[in-house]
Amino acid sequence: MHPDTHSLPPHEQSYVKIHSASKLQRKSTRIVLAQALSVDLDEIQAAYDIPYTEKSKLKEPVHAIWAIQFSLDGRYMATGGQDCIICIWKTLRVPEKVDNIDMQDLFPQIPSIKVFHDTPARTYTGHLADILDLSWSKHNFLLSSSMDSTVRLWHISQEACLCVFNHPDVVTSVEFHPKNDRYFLSGSMDGRIRLWSIPDKKVIFWNEINSRDMITAVAFSLDGRTACAGSDEGDVFFFETQLLKYNTHIVVKRRSAKRGRKVTSIEFLPCMIFNSEKILVTTNDSTLWLINMKDKSYVYHYGGHDNSVMQIRAALGDDGNYIMCGSEDGSIHLWKTDLLSRPSFQYLEESPIRAAVALGQRGEQILQVSCQDVQPKGKIKCAACWIKRKERRISQKMKRKSQHFMAHQHAVSATSFAPLQTRMILARSRGDIIFEHTPVYVNKKQLDAPADDNASTYSGSTASSYDSYSEIYNQIDIDFLRQSIMEELKEANDEERDYFHFPDSQIIASSDIHGVIKVWRMDSGDYTDSHHSDQLSTNPSEHASNQTDDPSPHRISLKGLFRHK
Repeated sequence: MHPDTHSLPPHEQSYVKIHSASKLQRKSTRIVLAQALSVDLDEIQAAYDIPYTEKSKLKEPVHAIWAIQFSLDGRYMATGGQDCIICIWKTLRVPEKVDNIDMQDLFPQIPSIKVFHDTPARTYTGHLADILDLSWSKHNFLLSSSMDSTVRLWHISQEACLCVFNHPDVVTSVEFHPKNDRYFLSGSMDGRIRLWSIPDKKVIFWNEINSRDMITAVAFSLDGRTACAGSDEGDVFFFETQLLKYNTHIVVKRRSAKRGRKVTSIEFLPCMIFNSEKILVTTNDSTLWLINMKDKSYVYHYGGHDNSVMQIRAALGDDGNYIMCGSEDGSIHLWKTDLLSRPSFQYLEESPIRAAVALGQRGEQILQVSCQDVQPKGKIKCAACWIKRKERRISQKMKRKSQHFMAHQHAVSATSFAPLQTRMILARSRGDIIFEHTPVYVNKKQLDAPADDNASTYSGSTASSYDSYSEIYNQIDIDFLRQSIMEELKEANDEERDYFHFPDSQIIASSDIHGVIKVWRMDSGDYTDSHHSDQLSTNPSEHASNQTDDPSPHRISLKGLFRHK
């Protein structure tokens, strides 16, 4: 049970225990198991006649899931692994019938925290060996790579395979081109990286790394101009997508190591400033490496999980704020990237408050920490260097402190974050318990502004009204600041909530080596009596005053204020 919760919330699910060296992280993160999509351990033991006492046999993969990928539109999740079958899970509460799939859905008025239907919408067969990787295109085409030395193309509206692309060896990784889904990249154990043309059904460009190395991971840059390949020796190669011309390569390893360990995944961080792109490389020495694309220098490395044998891939949230990786001990580890997006830099010179708003959830943490740092007279220090100083202070602390929770009884084989679109589908249905209890506020002045005003019509990271607070920030305390801000806000109506991104309500899918798939959710809901009462006041300032007994008043009263637009 979560330490701040004395009774079950409306969804009647207990919170998992979060392990972290940071007390702030343990209190601010609430994770709940929303759904299990596969058989439990007892059924696996019975099906394979494995006595409970023979735990050594249970460590061997049985119908393991090696890959989990969400479609870009958030409607589907694909899973594949040891049983050679691809399962497509459909998101609940999709308002219309799409892709020739007719499934009985939940009625909007039925409250739930489930994310997917309990049975797959599609099951694809055809592979003859383990499925190792999956990739979705923007038009809902799906690629699957396998140990049977093939890549197969599927579409969610069709029940059969559309095309087979043969390789001379095991295909370890595959990815669609981010700008043009007529092309895809594949990496194989023969040491070759290939760029395929789907309409022509042939390789148009290829290149080869060291003859003794195997390619274990491939990726495109966000603009599609650069292709990357990782090897089993810890090398990361960079190619120009056009002609797959070799550019450079680096060896990802610790200083004391003689050689690198296998690269299991390469991910490009989203929402980065131009010319400051970074990649996240996962290696089999239980380390995640953050690398600057411009000069190929190491920015930071994350650790704490156990990934020394398996092909466990790290996952990134679509806003770039979270990194996640499974562990061979059955736990899931989460880190915050602590990277600033473009808006925060733009607003830094204009207003510290406005910059904090642009930082999303991170801005709330900066505000809380900075407000604890007061001068003897009880006044907050100069705001001129406030953001920079507190950003540096929190970065040094938070980067070193991962948070993790036990998710499975056995090794976690795959994890993935649901995209923003999945959260939007559930939120707009008006039946999801977590989203319905998450308070969202909008700015009164902006809603009343003329149509030709340049200000945004939705209270987000660019709210101009916060500029005035920077002038008086040095003469007020946090309680007065929060009250002043809340007086200019009102609780959002249904139409306004449709455009909120719920950045603190991430949805996580995980699987283990026994084929158990679990869906976890970060709970951003406010389940105090005053919030979900039928007589709830529409004045946010009254709502804030009613939260004085809450153990974390800053998180409740500022929810919906510090977020990405």
